[in-house]
Amino acid sequence: MKSSTYYCSLASFFFCLYHLISLPNLAFASSASNSLTEAQALLKWKASFVNHTSHNPQLNSWVYLPNTKNSNNPKIKANPCIWTGISCNADGSVTNITIVNSSLQGTLHEFSFLSFPNLQYLNLSLNKLFDIIPPQIGSLSKLSHLDLSSNQLYGRIPPEIGHLRNLTILYLYRNNLSDCTYYAYYYVTNHM
Repeated sequence: MKSSTYYCSLASFFFCLYHLISLPNLAFASSASNSLTEAQALLKWKASFVNHTSHNPQLNSWVYLPNTKNSNNPKIKANPCIWTGISCNADGSVTNITIVNSSLQGTLHEFSFLSFPNLQYLNLSLNKLFDIIPPQIGSLSKLSHLDLSSNQLYGRIPPEIGHLRNLTILYLYRNNLSDCTYYAYYYVTNHM
């Protein structure tokens, strides 16, 4: 009887040990997947720029490394955390996108807001972004700083910006947006 209890306990021990060892690999796979998704989203957005092929020093580092014998790891092949203007948290998820005064010419339509669940800081000021601000911007639930000032954005400010409960800084000036006075008042009265 003692030996069957011993084997049962030993089997349980190895079962638990196996799962404990497997957990970090699952976490790594998940963070590598997030990093890959974010990298693909950034590259898709970059490709939508009117001037994406020009020599923009701030975006030169935004590349998907080719598959080599030594880089079978997707986190190494597509790591936006090492790209200029991008910062990440300890898990490798993008938390900051700062591309200021870089002559970016395009829209926010191809920016996949849902691909950045941990984005806290977005500064795209002093560029040549045009068209409307997409309502999907309201999905950036952790965003605390949004600066889209000094671009060529126009139209109404999407009411979904009101869903950004962590937002403490909002700069939209020097665009052709309507409702700026209302949103400045709304922001000050509801967030101060």
